[in-house]
Amino acid sequence: MRQIVTPILLLILGVSTLNADESKSQDAAKEQAKVNGVWTIAEATYEGVFLPPTALAGITLKIEGDTYVVSQEGKETDKGTTKRDITANPKRLTLKGVSGQNKGKTILAIYKLESDGKMRVCYDREGKAFPKDFKAPERSARITVLYQRQVKDKDKPSE
Repeated sequence: MRQIVTPILLLILGVSTLNADESKSQDAAKEQAKVNGVWTIAEATYEGVFLPPTALAGITLKIEGDTYVVSQEGKETDKGTTKRDITANPKRLTLKGVSGQNKGKTILAIYKLESDGKMRVCYDREGKAFPKDFKAPERSARITVLYQRQVKDKDKPSE
């Protein structure tokens, strides 16, 4: 009897593990759908200095799957890969630059999606540790950015 019970228990445990893995995969896919798209910068602070809107104009962040592209006035300035940890609190991002100003660098960040269609991110540009909060104090090598999802013309309400 024990010889039969053990394989059945293993099968049950295996199925529950598969269900948990499937659930994690679905959660990751839902999160990916929420962050995919083109984002503009609504506001940013770099090492304690609030950056004026004129310095941020024309900068976009495009996230598609596990890649990101930063452009300024339509010219690509940074490109790389992303890896998300949605189980951490706050959620974590590991960015690896493959071309542009961050080529070869690893940047650690935390992020949260806000209810108003915005995304807040705090980056540790030195890649030493994930930030614990969404602050960028002086001499911290941190930048906090509040992104606004860019709405396509076809998605804008007609006037």
